[in-house]
Amino acid sequence: MFSVGDTVKIKAPADRAKTHRFGWMEDMDKYDGKTATVTYVHQAGDDYEYRAYDLDIDNGEFGWMEIWLLPAT
Repeated sequence: MFSVGDTVKIKAPADRAKTHRFGWMEDMDKYDGKTATVTYVHQAGDDYEYRAYDLDIDNGEFGWMEIWLLPAT
């Protein structure tokens, strides 16, 4: 679990995961491998079925799933 202010690295899922109902969108591909800072945490039930994160890299355009993020080192 990440918190606001944490730096993360974006990792695109396997193609199969891209078709999931809350899945990766093609417009997210350009962020694969880049680092970003968490700006907001959406809790499950807070307009999201699962916890998701807003990132500074896209000005909060997408909700990023935790499985697509790694701690930045």
